[in-house]
Amino acid sequence: SADPSSGTYEPVTGLWTLATVPNLTTPTLQIVAVATSAMSLTNTAEVFSVRQFDPDSIAGNAIAGEDDQASAVVTPLVVDVKVSATVDNAEPLEGDVVTITFTTTNEGTVGATGLVARALVPAGLTILSAVPGSGVYDPVTGRWVIGNLSDGVSTTLVVTARVDARGVREVPIEVIELDQFDVDSLPGNNVESEDDQETLIIRAPRLLNKRLFLSR
Repeated sequence: SADPSSGTYEPVTGLWTLATVPNLTTPTLQIVAVATSAMSLTNTAEVFSVRQFDPDSIAGNAIAGEDDQASAVVTPLVVDVKVSATVDNAEPLEGDVVTITFTTTNEGTVGATGLVARALVPAGLTILSAVPGSGVYDPVTGRWVIGNLSDGVSTTLVVTARVDARGVREVPIEVIELDQFDVDSLPGNNVESEDDQETLIIRAPRLLNKRLFLSR
């Protein structure tokens, strides 16, 4: 939004038009915007045109040292959220109970807010318990709402599950929502190479002729 105290503002061209500015008055223009990039951006305002002469400035000459021009640098907060997943038994038998530990860590220098991860436990594994170290976990959707995570802090989600079927099971976790920009990842884009996503593999072997074989 853009709210001028007087005059009119055109957001496409950036022109703020004031018909008159009385002596010793200070009109203001308040702009509220959402950052769409992690890059620092410089916002500059300058008197572009005026009918009178200014004793120490020339309108529209883009000289930063003159007092009819000013700039403000906006630097978005950037975090570095990383996830991992481990299991106490990666090759269980049917009927075994395994413990899966999902870990989310903020390796950045500022706190993360609005943090949500998705940790899905697939068919063939029946969840017996799910204990989040922080936030709330929905075992049906896999949505783990962490909320705030301070810089340098980790939180875990410990899931105990029973192996109900043989075969290979993929257990993924990914950050899907985040208020800040992540320095090297994009939430919810399903790119395995990014550190905000990981897939754990659990292999329950087949039993043939009293010998164990891993499913492919």
